[in-house]
Amino acid sequence: ERVERGRRRGLQTAGPYSARADRRDHEAGSDRRSGLSSVPFPVVFVCDHADLGGAERNLEVLLEGMDPGWVGGIVVLEEGPFVARLRGIGYEVEVVPTGRRLGIFPAAVRLRRVLRRLGPTVIHANGVKAALLCVLATEGWRIPIVWLKGDLAFDGWLGRWIARRCAQVVGVSRTVVETFDGMNSDRIRVVHNGVPEVPVDRDEGRRLVLELLGCAPDMSVVVLSGRITPGKGQLELVEAAPSIVSRHPGVQFAILGGEDSFSAGYEQTVRSRAAELGIAGVFHFLGNRSPDEASRIVSGADLLVAPSIREPGGRWAEGFGLVGVEALAVGTPVVAYDSGSLREVLAPCARIVPEGDRAALAEAIIYVLEDPDERRRIVACGQERVREKFSVDRAVRELTERYVAAVGESA
Repeated sequence: ERVERGRRRGLQTAGPYSARADRRDHEAGSDRRSGLSSVPFPVVFVCDHADLGGAERNLEVLLEGMDPGWVGGIVVLEEGPFVARLRGIGYEVEVVPTGRRLGIFPAAVRLRRVLRRLGPTVIHANGVKAALLCVLATEGWRIPIVWLKGDLAFDGWLGRWIARRCAQVVGVSRTVVETFDGMNSDRIRVVHNGVPEVPVDRDEGRRLVLELLGCAPDMSVVVLSGRITPGKGQLELVEAAPSIVSRHPGVQFAILGGEDSFSAGYEQTVRSRAAELGIAGVFHFLGNRSPDEASRIVSGADLLVAPSIREPGGRWAEGFGLVGVEALAVGTPVVAYDSGSLREVLAPCARIVPEGDRAALAEAIIYVLEDPDERRRIVACGQERVREKFSVDRAVRELTERYVAAVGESA
């Protein structure tokens, strides 16, 4: 009964997304949405951050893959480029500015007003901050929360406290839900991120990379894609680079992504260290790019490196490693640290070395650059893995099943 009431509300509120539905041939009935567990009902998506990171990209992919009837509203807890991106592709987005620590309580009051007006059947909390805020905002309501947990931030007592108040907790990898071992397993599930099939011309991608970097066609290009923040390992690559350059004098390093809003000044730290080591000229900072252009850049590189590390204090670690999977999808081999979920998600289709071992990182990069057979092995393995485990259809189907299960939990 509750699902049916939600479905009717969803049909009444689907108007803002009709243009997008037309653009995606929704009325023609796409086969890629077959197999959904229920007719759509309105879900309000509450997103932690407005940077252009993996969690935000995953939410964007999910939204684009869903029937618009599931989307009853989108709320982001800060202003930023992700808000602009969502609005630019046709979504209505509300911003509920949320401060740190005590600032979360007045934000919860504002979010409660927004949720009351939107009237969702289910709330999708994208990240731990969103989940905490949704729990506070819905105190006394019987509205189910599905927490999509994308990393290892705030694992421990706080994460478990939030999880007990959510109808469903969905981790993007097994690694991110290990903290809930011993809790009700019916409410804790894993749904891997979905990676869209992007037709990429690697030759065209190579031309784009050479143009952006201004380098010769025979030079090797290593790309690191991600928010510029300590956890993503830009400084790890800089420290490993002298050994690589000594063996491959023509190698170039492309840093793809913008500075994280919580890591102001870190890009300058990375640049300064490269200058101290005398290798500033081989590092190119390309900033944020659209998903399509980022895919083209990655496809034009010889190798993608993911030297992610657990951030100081242990507050964050890699929960999925989306850029690594996206690289494999476009035929670019990957070298990564054994950090967070990267081994779970990428192995055996990547060269993985111990976290923080910069010498091993350099040797792995050199090995892949020098061995065409290893590059072909990684790419063939990776593309098969992407097809089997990381399709958007599967991610959407499994996540919407969790929405339906959440309604059942709260009935």
